[in-house]
Amino acid sequence: MLTARGNLKDKLDVLSLGIDDYITKPFSKEELIIRIHNALINNEKKKSYTNDTPESTDNSTDEKFLTSLKDYILRTCSNLEFELEDIVEEFAISKSTIYRKIKHATGLNPNQFINEIKLQKARAIVESNQMDSLKQLSYSVGFTKPSYFSKLYEKRFGSKPFQKRS
Repeated sequence: MLTARGNLKDKLDVLSLGIDDYITKPFSKEELIIRIHNALINNEKKKSYTNDTPESTDNSTDEKFLTSLKDYILRTCSNLEFELEDIVEEFAISKSTIYRKIKHATGLNPNQFINEIKLQKARAIVESNQMDSLKQLSYSVGFTKPSYFSKLYEKRFGSKPFQKRS
């Protein structure tokens, strides 16, 4: 996001919405180039993660953390009150550490990562014909608004959850 609004409150409000970066006017050409470069690298990591192709094959601490985090999200996401604070409490680490680890490994911010895990779980449920109600499916993966869930699902997988494929 490029803006003339440079106070901390405005910046934090926008970043909390999931914006990847924030730069204020006037800005340095070199800073913009570095930020674009970093965004492209993060986007490649995001693509490789969401395409289910592992970034690396070594079993590093970050990978173990991500696996534990995924398992925790899968177990608890049906709780409609599940939020990032639950992860902070469960893993006893700060929000900034969670953000850094997830962003580094996947290119996603924590909310995008959580939604990706929820959507993957929903897809598995749909493919195994375990449910036939959008509302039930939405709630089972932690989305309180079925219409919002359906839009996210369609954006991610190219079809609505119970849409018949031709």
